[in-house]
Amino acid sequence: MLRYGAEIHAQRNLSQLSRLSILLTAARACTVVLALAAISLFYVSIARTFNFPSIISDNWVLICLVIVVSCVNPLWGTALHNIRMDQVQESITRIVMQVLRVIGFALAIFLGFGLSGVIAAWLATLLVAWLQYSMANFRWWWRARASWPRQVDSPVQNTIVRRLVRFSAFAFAGNSLMVLKEASVANFVIAHHLGVTHVALYGLASTLVILLANLSPASLLRGVLTPLFTKRYTERKDSGDLVFAFNFTTKLVLLVTVPTLIIFAILGDKVIELVYGPDYLSAYLTLVILCIAHIVWALQYPYSPIIYALEKSELVLFSSVAYAMPLVTSLVLVPQTGIVGAAIGSATGAVLLWILNWAAFRWYVRVPLGFPVRTAFTIALHLLPIAAALLLLKPYVNSLAALIVAGIVSVVCYVCLGYWNHSFFSPRELNLMRRAVGRPSAQQA
Repeated sequence: MLRYGAEIHAQRNLSQLSRLSILLTAARACTVVLALAAISLFYVSIARTFNFPSIISDNWVLICLVIVVSCVNPLWGTALHNIRMDQVQESITRIVMQVLRVIGFALAIFLGFGLSGVIAAWLATLLVAWLQYSMANFRWWWRARASWPRQVDSPVQNTIVRRLVRFSAFAFAGNSLMVLKEASVANFVIAHHLGVTHVALYGLASTLVILLANLSPASLLRGVLTPLFTKRYTERKDSGDLVFAFNFTTKLVLLVTVPTLIIFAILGDKVIELVYGPDYLSAYLTLVILCIAHIVWALQYPYSPIIYALEKSELVLFSSVAYAMPLVTSLVLVPQTGIVGAAIGSATGAVLLWILNWAAFRWYVRVPLGFPVRTAFTIALHLLPIAAALLLLKPYVNSLAALIVAGIVSVVCYVCLGYWNHSFFSPRELNLMRRAVGRPSAQQA
């Protein structure tokens, strides 16, 4: 949707953009419904194999509805907002929905509705978001219909259908394996071999790490950067723009994601002890390994805009072999090493994916991608004194207030050091960030 929607938007072809968005939204919804129907047919066997608690069975219909709506909203809402470069409205919608979700969760728990009420509140906020996205889309289409020139589809324009089918076929095959990572398939292996208690320990560590890893600017801005670079490359066909895109997004990961996860890995045992209790400290080693793994996973995001701009979806299928590695490694290591084996599997998959992407771009795509070594070295110099200070002072962090102060001081020190040596980004990169997060001008809209 982002790749071809951005191209069609640049051509100002409203009818084709409308058909694309409706077609992909309907196709995704139907696919999810069919998949959930197949799971429902064999639900009893699946639940018995992976020790699902009965509360999931009691709320299975609500869970299915949540999955369907949450799969439709990114295409119908987020993607179209990013294609139109209307990130302000998209950000406001997300913030409002998060606030409503928290209020709904609190009310469900306060009124004693339990997990059923929480899931129902989640579904309600998703439906409100869908309604907001629909109203915004129709308003935009109505304005665009009056201002955009009428176009008749030509054979050249219709070739986009064949390109989309080819791109989607490879991407779908690759994403089918990517589900092994996104669904935290290691949890099923842990549940089968060790029981639900160890699933809770691994879930604690992985949830905390994923929460911080998702704050990566490269991940948050992926929906914005992909249409930006797609439009630029389709207009200019300059591989230099792709190299620029890779260096820029890699710097974002190095500047924010790496320091965040390193600081969290150092203070992770204190977070577990003071927030969740000392009984969960056995998850700390798993947390540290997952922090390292997600640093490597985050370094894959810079490849994404280039793959989309070049329409090289076969690379998604080629590199998706790495997503099977956590499952294979977990099957071997979890019975012997426990949840640490699952974390090692995630790290192994991340390293293999990085190697596959690097090899593909070097010998297949033949785009001379580099690595911002100078930026990485500068960030390492900034982190060393902070990490050393945290290791020395960590024995004295014995309260939640002290933990919060230690985290805030670490972040402030890192930001001050970065401001003191603020040569991470070039003027061109700074200008791109302003375009990516700002409201488009009337001429761009």
